[in-house]
Amino acid sequence: VKNINSLVGRDIPPDYKDQIDDIIAQYDLHYRRPATIKMRESRAEFVERLKAENAPIPIPVDDLKMLGKIPLNKMTVNDLEDLRDNIAVIVHLGQFKNKLIASKEIRDLRQTVKEITDHLYETRKITPIKEEEGFQPPSARKKTKAQQAIEAIDHYLSIHRKVEFIAYSIDGFKTGPTTENVIQPIQDAGSENIRIRYK
Repeated sequence: VKNINSLVGRDIPPDYKDQIDDIIAQYDLHYRRPATIKMRESRAEFVERLKAENAPIPIPVDDLKMLGKIPLNKMTVNDLEDLRDNIAVIVHLGQFKNKLIASKEIRDLRQTVKEITDHLYETRKITPIKEEEGFQPPSARKKTKAQQAIEAIDHYLSIHRKVEFIAYSIDGFKTGPTTENVIQPIQDAGSENIRIRYK
């Protein structure tokens, strides 16, 4: 039961969560006294008679929901294992969907940052270049106010490029498929471009 409750609490998309809720709604995962079970069965029979007579049912809605649930007392070990396995499959699919969504968001964020930076370069008429190696005199390293402003903006954007942490957390704070298949290829292809400097 503890494993089932742990699975139910996982962070997955709402549509997958709804599927799990529908399954769990059939069960009362607590041990109930024989007197409680007998009372529920008697009340369920009473409700069925009222329904057949089209008579109003003088029982609170929450109590009605409990009548049809299967208590833990009546579940076998196999029943619990099947329930756990069914929920685990849905959770796995939901988490995989979350990873796909996050991967797409990472790619979209990278592309958005690139488009913003390129637009800034174009509108300010400043051509980005790679940092030159070797000694440069102070006069050569000095930047105009416009270049300093653009560099400050680029630095701000570069901070927001650090989506590696997002991918790292998705993979359970270790190097995993999201980092290897999404982040690393982007880093390999653009590692030089994100360290732009100006004359």
